Amino acid sequence: MRLHNIIWVLLLLVFATSCEKDEKPYTITTVRSTVQIPMGTNYANDFYYDLSDTTIVSQSPRDNWDLAFRSTTDGYEVFLNSAKLMFAYNTYSTNFDDTYTYQTYKRRWDDPSGKSTAVGVWGNVTSNGIVSAKQVYLVDRGSDANEVWLGYKKVMFDDMVNGLYKITFADLDGSDQHTVEIQKADDQNFVYLSFDNEGEEVFPAPTKDTWDIRFVMYTNIFTTDPGGGIPFSPGDTIPYLVNGVLLNPNGVTAAQTSDINFNDLEYADLGGLQFSSDLDVIGWDWKNFTLSNEGYLVDTSKVFVVKDLNDKYFKLRFIDFYSDRGEKGYPTFEMKELE
Repeated sequence: MRLHNIIWVLLLLVFATSCEKDEKPYTITTVRSTVQIPMGTNYANDFYYDLSDTTIVSQSPRDNWDLAFRSTTDGYEVFLNSAKLMFAYNTYSTNFDDTYTYQTYKRRWDDPSGKSTAVGVWGNVTSNGIVSAKQVYLVDRGSDANEVWLGYKKVMFDDMVNGLYKITFADLDGSDQHTVEIQKADDQNFVYLSFDNEGEEVFPAPTKDTWDIRFVMYTNIFTTDPGGGIPFSPGDTIPYLVNGVLLNPNGVTAAQTSDINFNDLEYADLGGLQFSSDLDVIGWDWKNFTLSNEGYLVDTSKVFVVKDLNDKYFKLRFIDFYSDRGEKGYPTFEMKELE
């Protein structure tokens, strides 16, 4: 059984919060928009949203890629698909032909803020690209949307020259080996590779200048503070899948406040907010799972302001996580442009 299945009940005990008061009804005026994102109970798809147009730009399966390669001019970073609870680590061996055994305790994961990755720096950066250290990485592909585990791969990042990435991968015993190339694209934040079909480029994201925020499942790292028989030590780190919102890394920033009521927050208040380009500024914890309700309650005191691709400012807060039929996975928020 996979780790994230084993620790589900334990995490509910560790991170559950007390039941909040029932939410009051909201009167939505013509200057506000109320938006519901139909992710569904198993969060099978990512949703890309444009705040200015109040539209879902596109959606795509969250599990149809494994690696994302930075597509900016100077970028070289490699990201895992954290929606699948993927991990990786560097063996520091340069012998790709060896047979490897995955060591779970060595695993690393991407920071959801976007600041660091499990792969890290895989070579020497030059003016033309990156000269690879030719070291072997072991990758746990995680699980698909149906919680089917996808196995391990060994990977070598051969090089990246003039925007062209070259990658070799195989099963840990050397079978099913393939070398593929993938070219940066000017209109994308990343280019994406699936290990399936002998290494296939896939296109899950719309062009980088068409969306602001992404509704997605991703891996978050919890630090435990156990009690009541929870079998973890204080300070243990536990990676766990959460459902939340990440920013477009193409210049979108956001701030959070609980000091100003959503109705009262105005453009004049922006100077007192601290904006960040961290991808998980909005994140997942605008909702809490409560054991007493056996469900999610939304924290409506958390107000977010997003500066979008057009340098417009939008305030938003979440007001629900359920559909009209009571199904989870339907994040609902109200938003208004600040002028």
